[in-house]
Amino acid sequence: MPSAPGTIPTDRPSENIALGATYTLEPGPNYGLCTDPGDAEQLTDGVYTDGYFWAQESTVGWQEKTPSILTLDLGAVKPIRGVSFHTAAGFADVRWPLTIRLLVAGEDREFHEIGDLVQLSAEQHGPLVPTKASDAMWDREGMRFNDAEIYDHFDRHRDRYPQKDVTPELRQQILQNLNEQRAAQYGTYRYWTDRLRTHGRYVSLVVWNEPYTFVDEIEVYAGEPEWVNEPLPGPAIPDLKAYAGRLAIQKGIRTRLVRDIEALREAADGIPVRTRNDILGELTAVEEELGSATAFGDDFQAVLPLNSWHERVLRTQAWLWRARGLEPLAFWRSNLWDPLPLIGTPDTAAELAVEVHLMRKEFRAAAFNVSNSSDEPLQVTFRLSGLPGGDNPAYVTVHQVAWTDTRSGVPVAAALPEVAAENDLYAVTVPSGMTRQVWLTFHPVDVVPGIYEGEVVVESVSGGKRFPLRMHLYPLDFPEKQSLHLGGWDYTDRVGHFPLLTEKNRSAIVEHLREHLVDSPWALKLALPRGTHDAQGAMTAPPNTDYFDAWIELWPDAAQYLVFAKVGNHFESWPMGTPEFNTAVKAWITFWAQHMMAKGLQPEQFGLLLVDEPDEPWQDERILAWAKPIREAETGVRIWEDTNHRDMDRANQAMIDACHVLCPNYATFLRQGQEYRDYYLKKRDQGIGLEFYAAWTGRVFDPYAGRLMAWTSWRYGATAIYMWSLTDTGGASSWNEYLTFKDAYSPVFIDEDSVTAGKHLEAAREGVQDYEYFAMLDRAIRKASAQGKTGPEMEEARRLLESLPASVCDASGHGGGIDSNQPLGGFHWLNEKVDRTLADRARIQVLETLTALVEHH
Repeated sequence: MPSAPGTIPTDRPSENIALGATYTLEPGPNYGLCTDPGDAEQLTDGVYTDGYFWAQESTVGWQEKTPSILTLDLGAVKPIRGVSFHTAAGFADVRWPLTIRLLVAGEDREFHEIGDLVQLSAEQHGPLVPTKASDAMWDREGMRFNDAEIYDHFDRHRDRYPQKDVTPELRQQILQNLNEQRAAQYGTYRYWTDRLRTHGRYVSLVVWNEPYTFVDEIEVYAGEPEWVNEPLPGPAIPDLKAYAGRLAIQKGIRTRLVRDIEALREAADGIPVRTRNDILGELTAVEEELGSATAFGDDFQAVLPLNSWHERVLRTQAWLWRARGLEPLAFWRSNLWDPLPLIGTPDTAAELAVEVHLMRKEFRAAAFNVSNSSDEPLQVTFRLSGLPGGDNPAYVTVHQVAWTDTRSGVPVAAALPEVAAENDLYAVTVPSGMTRQVWLTFHPVDVVPGIYEGEVVVESVSGGKRFPLRMHLYPLDFPEKQSLHLGGWDYTDRVGHFPLLTEKNRSAIVEHLREHLVDSPWALKLALPRGTHDAQGAMTAPPNTDYFDAWIELWPDAAQYLVFAKVGNHFESWPMGTPEFNTAVKAWITFWAQHMMAKGLQPEQFGLLLVDEPDEPWQDERILAWAKPIREAETGVRIWEDTNHRDMDRANQAMIDACHVLCPNYATFLRQGQEYRDYYLKKRDQGIGLEFYAAWTGRVFDPYAGRLMAWTSWRYGATAIYMWSLTDTGGASSWNEYLTFKDAYSPVFIDEDSVTAGKHLEAAREGVQDYEYFAMLDRAIRKASAQGKTGPEMEEARRLLESLPASVCDASGHGGGIDSNQPLGGFHWLNEKVDRTLADRARIQVLETLTALVEHH
């Protein structure tokens, strides 16, 4: 009898004809703990991993490289009755495979799909039941959890631990809980089937899993000789990589259809029976044809509606809206930064008006929505009338907000492609059963201040439609240079560092980022080569500066330049702490400081990130070893560290004091309590700069949360904010997240030859401008005070400057009460508890107060 499912086989259904077979791996394995030269033979050597699976070199592993394509060469066409795939998962964010597609090919390498091994194994053996590791294995492995894992567990399970801090006693309790959790969740499993009837020389397994894939052995079981004469099923698949991409897109489309069908069924409750039956009947008709409904073309983008089947699903929402009394085209207004619902009835109760308050030379947004309850897509044409400059003034940019689906299956209206006026009219399309948001970006530069009452004039509606368009332009000018710096590991120094950063789009990306007040670009260590040094460490030949010079030419007016130096324990061959090491580091940093000055820059504009997100003693020691000679060189170049310690008392204090800038994680800073925040404020007061960084986890991250980073910065005296990452699209076009192999972080929409605005970066820019309002108010108060001015305007200005940032942050969940159990710590765009109007209402108070202060003094 064959071995039980999930276990290492002792008896096989037939000969393992893959034993010793050669194979190819696409992409190459890259998981650090198990990647080794033996990966080229280990999957067919007959040896199964003994020990903690992904920590053993006998395992082959991938990180953020989905899909993994493993193709075995059996040496000749052979009959095949089965395949097995042995893996492990269940702990440390390692998950069981989503799908393992089996394909076979003859000598012609034309592959044919046989089935999904995950599904075939479940059909034959029942639900997955992993084989648990023995206590002896854990004792033998001696696995230890580091500080980051301990504090991450603490943050995720605050409900279990009422303590505010991780005491030594609590640390032991967490370690015990982690060990128990790992033992309960971790396991190995062998997916296998012996119910195939096929043949081939090449057997390919296309494994889709996120974010890790691990395997130590693949077996192929021999079939009956006569099977080699039977035809292979289905059409030939010449390109396995393209095939894998098609699988991902089909999965994404199917998920979107299923979720929208379910949501519309629920939404149909309570409407007249006849319409409800029509809706349910149409949804059922699409559901019964989901295989065909995942069809897509070569130019597919995950822009809603996804295809004709999705149009049918969303059209039923138009029927629902009509049953609830909506006009064919409903114009309405929502809070600017709130998420739009894809499924849901428009709220037309609020006054329909577009209104914006701003000063000259800044960017501010406003919007209105149009919902289509007819059965066909409609084009809406309109003009902006009654503002200075005539119809459709050049200082207003019109965007048609595009709906896109995300990797997580949450649809968002965040992309902002521009719409140009033709024949003095803007035109936007509104699909049946959908809402189209029209986004307006205002940027008046030389317009006379005043209150302007204009109109949005809709020409395409029978009888015409008009609604107010108000611009309150205050008698103030936004400064040429901002006070709060903005950046985010864009790595525009190197084409291809992120796959969608190309020669075709790099200039456009940099221009777009600069226009959005990004003034702190990042480069890789390639920007600062080391030159040649003699045996004592003295520089004998300077490094080549071409790469560096090209980078700063991309960003000629940046406020600061940051480089991820990614240093090791040596400078060339010299270990840290040796005289030669110190001499070489001093020579290196001195050369680059002098070169910066030769280029018209100040060394103080440059920051070096030596070790990323340090939280372990060895990382602190490495930073300090490099920081000492850099400091001793006295060039002005700054040491910038994104410290990630959850308990700052455990950090190396000499390392902390050697830094010029400390940049804690934004959520951690808010979440860890007042003592944690006070530590950084004390260092700030000692002269070490305070800045914040955050990882904006995809389109579902609340853009308003990004905006409030600036408010928190003012509150705590921070001078820069960064987000990971301005250009990291997750490995695929922003317009098709179904093909990403990891989270997409970029706040803009990037494809191979273009960049399109996105709400997340618009919000960050508005936050930088909000910060400037407070800086302007502070300067005005100081100037008036120096002139001996007093009065109610001064008192009101001081009150706002002191109270507004804290009150807005606290009311919006950016005080000290981040809920780790909420998605994205409460920073999820679908969080309904957040009032996203507070920042604008508060900044308008500042605008009015600042205007009064300037006019009266």
